[in-house]
Amino acid sequence: MSSITSSNETLVSHQTFVLIGIPGMQEKNSWVAFPLFVLYALTLLGNITILYIIKTNQSLHEPMYFFLSMLACSDLGLCFSTMPTILSVYWFDSGEIPLNGCISQMFFIHALQGIESGILVAMAFDRLIAIRDPLRSNVLSHSYCLHQDAMKLACADIKVNIFYGLIIAVCTLGTDIVIILASYVMILKTVLSIASHEECFKALNTCVAHVSAILIFYVPMIGIAVVHRYGKHLSPIVHMLMANTFVMVPPLLNPVVYCVKTQQIRQRLLIISGWGCKKDLRFKVSSKTSKRRVMCTVLLDALVILVSYILILKTVLSIASRKECLKALNTCVAHISAILIFYVPMIGITVVHRYGKHLSPIVHMLMANIFVAVPPLLNPFVYSVNTPQIRQRICNILQLKRTRG
Repeated sequence: MSSITSSNETLVSHQTFVLIGIPGMQEKNSWVAFPLFVLYALTLLGNITILYIIKTNQSLHEPMYFFLSMLACSDLGLCFSTMPTILSVYWFDSGEIPLNGCISQMFFIHALQGIESGILVAMAFDRLIAIRDPLRSNVLSHSYCLHQDAMKLACADIKVNIFYGLIIAVCTLGTDIVIILASYVMILKTVLSIASHEECFKALNTCVAHVSAILIFYVPMIGIAVVHRYGKHLSPIVHMLMANTFVMVPPLLNPVVYCVKTQQIRQRLLIISGWGCKKDLRFKVSSKTSKRRVMCTVLLDALVILVSYILILKTVLSIASRKECLKALNTCVAHISAILIFYVPMIGITVVHRYGKHLSPIVHMLMANIFVAVPPLLNPFVYSVNTPQIRQRICNILQLKRTRG
């Protein structure tokens, strides 16, 4: 194991890491294995049940429950990203993990941590809007909010909106297209002045990926604009296909095009996939930058949640009826519980790692396991208890099974 340390960052070259269970008492790992297995089983059961109930119950197809589904998916992702290594350490005493696996696990843990924090922010906004201005549902013909589709639902005159949209499109997309065309006219002029045919083709080949990206972006955009403007008589399926093509095809094809046509990216992919010739793999860790990014994201999310609940309290306290006031506050109980379940272990593990270096390694181990295991386990139970629709659905399922039995 070798390491090179500089003032700002650490460059480390490792091939394998070793994970331990209970520090200093590895022989007792088997005692923890079964309780952890039960905990993970309950986590999977709870979150999958939440997803199943929301999926099968049409009355739960509302924003609040969509966010709850996202939270359950995030919890399942965290469970799946940590369960294999934790169970292998405690159950099979197999603690070795390769560098690639360790990096992947760290990525998923921190990415899902950021995603869950963002979902809690969105849920706070949802509670704020639901209490201050109850949502009125309108039906759109697409699976996402498209401007042209939403304009049709407006009760007022939309001519100003149409003209505004046209001006914005001309000023932005129109200008971009003109600049792109002018650039390629100058490129062609320069390329055609090259005497060597080989150098001429080589220069043009560098533009293939960009030209492909331009076509991939503009063709679906022009297509959906034409369909919405002149294809009102067409089948709704055509509108749906064009709308989905508009948002799905460019993000799908762009990386493929650039991977195929860019030699450096293609070569790097071959190395990562194991087909390349590079053997010395080095892991570059910029600890200060990573910590700052995570802290900024979490603090910003926490601030937004705090502001949302200040506005919620302001709205609730202005309600004259005490009964309605308590009813509004009760809708926030599950979300507040989820916030505490998520942030308290996160703050705890941060404090322990920052200021608890003198503490027993067992404390660090407990805090780390609580951080990744408790939120996915408790979230489905909190929402099942505090959400009447989900609670009633679970009772119906259990009663149906008893009847069949």
